[in-house]
Amino acid sequence: VSPVYPADLRKKRVEGTVTLVFLLDESGRIEDARVENSTHPGFEQPALNALRKWKFKPGTKDGGSVKTHMRLPMVFRIAS
Repeated sequence: VSPVYPADLRKKRVEGTVTLVFLLDESGRIEDARVENSTHPGFEQPALNALRKWKFKPGTKDGGSVKTHMRLPMVFRIAS
């Protein structure tokens, strides 16, 4: 699922990046997702909404699933 590009920012041709941080639990579910930083606040909620729909494989250590802290940059770019 891609994030929804805010219509007003697309119209103004504003591009940017949102860096998200979250905890991935032992089953691959996202916990505690938040914005670490962003170039424009209008991109923050669409980035979080998209992230919450994604599915991940859990991190592993010594053959078992473990909680993993993640940092993910999400880029909003207008295609040419």
